[in-house]
Amino acid sequence: MNLRYMEFIVTLAETRSFTKAAKKLKMSQPLLSKSIISLENELKISLFERTTPLTLTKAGEIYAAKAKIMLETFQELNDQIKELNGIMTGKVRIGFSQTGYNLMPNILPKFCKKFPKADIKIVQAFSALNVRDRLIKDELDLAMLVYPMDTQGLEYQVIKEDKLYLVLPVTHELVKKYKNDDDRYPKIELKELKNEKFILPNAYQRERFEFDKIFKKAGFAPNIFCESETADITVSIVASGVGACFVPPQFIKGEVKERVMLFDINEPLLKQTLILAHKQDKKLSKLALEFIKMAKDEQI
Repeated sequence: MNLRYMEFIVTLAETRSFTKAAKKLKMSQPLLSKSIISLENELKISLFERTTPLTLTKAGEIYAAKAKIMLETFQELNDQIKELNGIMTGKVRIGFSQTGYNLMPNILPKFCKKFPKADIKIVQAFSALNVRDRLIKDELDLAMLVYPMDTQGLEYQVIKEDKLYLVLPVTHELVKKYKNDDDRYPKIELKELKNEKFILPNAYQRERFEFDKIFKKAGFAPNIFCESETADITVSIVASGVGACFVPPQFIKGEVKERVMLFDINEPLLKQTLILAHKQDKKLSKLALEFIKMAKDEQI
């Protein structure tokens, strides 16, 4: 089946004129007429009544209708293949803070494996604020960040939410008290820890404001002996036997699991939200949009 012939018939059916159709098809009128005669001879049936304007025979109406559907299907297929090729060989720059990565550690390797020919640049920054600044400066296309944070100048989509749990070293008195508790994460009240030392986010981080609200609600000001931007460092300090912190369960990995215990404070504000952010009004590449889709699908 010749797609070019189909295009001839559909164009003639629309214009009802050999002259107009030839002009639209960017070919000579005699060549178009010769091609239609050749097709009619091949099919052994007339497709047009040579009237003014041109009219379709019954066979011509059927042929034109089916040809139009096939041409549209072919164009759609062609567009999808081009789009896929654009994704497979596209470019994207993705940034993340350590905390952002730890909330979703599998997505980046899966994405890179799925698109081995794409130009994917991964940028890890110590500070979430640094990642945000690089988004604003258009040095990154996407970033995995943890909300709450300053999102002025950004657009974002929520990927997942994780509850935060209180982390204490196994040497702590509360661990000894609850170690045989049936609950995976024993429930305690924050006020039971008013004499404890805490490791919290830095004062300039937006999430610190949420912790301030939580402690105020509990009725005491925390004794903050360390401020940190990185959850891994925070957990390591607690695992060494000093202080308390708040993290999602997936941050407790390896040998640290044997050195700490998690508790449920039962506080709605104790949560971290992973977002994928980009600069406001920035047009994202198809590859960047595919990363967002994969990240969302990962949570289903």
